[in-house]
Amino acid sequence: MIRTPFLNKTLAAGLLVAVLGSTKLAHADDDATAAARERFKEGVSYFDQKQYEKARAAFLQAYALKKHPAVLLNLAQSELRSNHERDAAQHFNEYLREATDASQAERDAAQAGLGSARTAISEVTIVTEADADVSVDGVLQGPAPLPAPLYLDPGLHTLQVKKGERVASQSVSAKAGETRELKLKLAPEVAPTATAKPTPAAAPPPANAAPETEPEHPPASSGGAREPFFHWLLTKPAGVISGGATVLLGGGAIGLAIASHVSYSDADDIASQIDDQARQDGVSTQGICTDPNKVLGAGNEAEAAHFADACSARQDDVKKGDNLKTVATIAGVGAGVMAVTTVVLYFVTADKGNTASSAPLSRVAVLPWFDAKQGGLSVSGRF
Repeated sequence: MIRTPFLNKTLAAGLLVAVLGSTKLAHADDDATAAARERFKEGVSYFDQKQYEKARAAFLQAYALKKHPAVLLNLAQSELRSNHERDAAQHFNEYLREATDASQAERDAAQAGLGSARTAISEVTIVTEADADVSVDGVLQGPAPLPAPLYLDPGLHTLQVKKGERVASQSVSAKAGETRELKLKLAPEVAPTATAKPTPAAAPPPANAAPETEPEHPPASSGGAREPFFHWLLTKPAGVISGGATVLLGGGAIGLAIASHVSYSDADDIASQIDDQARQDGVSTQGICTDPNKVLGAGNEAEAAHFADACSARQDDVKKGDNLKTVATIAGVGAGVMAVTTVVLYFVTADKGNTASSAPLSRVAVLPWFDAKQGGLSVSGRF
């Protein structure tokens, strides 16, 4: 992702207010450790020297020792200038929620910093059942409703909510600067199964009644009906082997088609980022991936290198998507062939006669399908 520093006069003034507030930190709590004050002073010194990554590390240590709003605001400002926009947005938001006694200048600085950070990340508000655990890419964020939106770096993420044994998840492609609401609905709770009442015992037959007997063998079917398709598929070697191969190939085709779609989507996201950056730089996208040095002109070699890397990553994603699509197509055709083979083997090898003599004849049709980026199998018929 191509990053652009977000520094302006408003933010610089806001940070100065927060830095001058360091005296507030020193007197806020008599039990504050000397180590926290030293880390804070180091962070201020590094920030003044524009060594923002070191300032961020120092403020993180200070905040771990003493969770004070003055530290939190300076930490967020350092994160914003060291390209950690997602962390900056979280800490600016946390500061605005918790620093209830902050001055208006400090709150204005935090609001401006949050606005700048949000232009480089995606903001997602989760709507789901209360007390459901919310996770992003497997990392727990807390119970719903969350106190603030989720801030996501651009790219593909998996969002999940879980309450008891009920789980709902969704993959999202986050884009810089977007704000969206995502509803994740959990399945309704299953009611406990009622205990069945015992069936009354049947009355004994009269003493003079002849006992009912069943024939030792059911009458042979004169129509020669075949055994049910699924019974044959799950019990006969021919059905197990051919059906298993059909499922494996079909599942592989679908999985590869999904992977291909994801690669194409990643390539589209990178292309969008390249276009956005070109607009910010005031240059044309014409030839930006062919010769970025020529498009940007002399003196912009570093920016040209960023464009070259982004263009190369996009091309790799497109090539990967093409390769996965080809393999998915081959696997889908193979699944179709195996499905037809399974049906033929059923009519050739399925038992006739006594087995399920009253079962109707099975009719099955399995057809592969594909579009530009996806594929699968369509199964229909009478079993």
